[in-house]
Amino acid sequence: MKINMGCGTDIKKGYLNVDIAKLEGVDKLVNLNKYPLPFKENSVDEIYLNHVLAHLDDPTTFLGEVNRILKKGGKIIILVPHFTSATAYWGGVRKHQFSWATFQRYTKTNKRGYYFNFSFSRILVDFQFQKKPFLVFWRGGLLRLIANKWPYLYEMTSLQRFPCRQMQITMIK
Repeated sequence: MKINMGCGTDIKKGYLNVDIAKLEGVDKLVNLNKYPLPFKENSVDEIYLNHVLAHLDDPTTFLGEVNRILKKGGKIIILVPHFTSATAYWGGVRKHQFSWATFQRYTKTNKRGYYFNFSFSRILVDFQFQKKPFLVFWRGGLLRLIANKWPYLYEMTSLQRFPCRQMQITMIK
């Protein structure tokens, strides 16, 4: 089973489209801030979240629930605004900002993973940059290469002056 959580009007074929609002194409009404989520343990192959995680009350508890319902080898694909993006701070509707390091703490190899009762075996991050004319070279080439190869370098130096529009995180159980 594949689930498009917090789908809004972005209805995906082949997915169970889930949202808190009763909209056209929504298959199941679910409040993603209420636990446990109404899905069986180890029952889901893939979960897709398009700019949903920043709106939730507690992303860590939510990811623990996702980990519970994912099958071994299952994945969650998350799109979130990067903390350098102006959209990460839109008018109080987004409760959290994210960096590369935000998601690294959920890996099995994290030194402080003992704070969580779940982990993911692998986490992949893809930095995606603005499509502004002055960033054409940077967006499509060198900056994206640097950010994806050395995320710490991008986030901890003046390179972050070039805002990252969003990150796509793929977490595999």
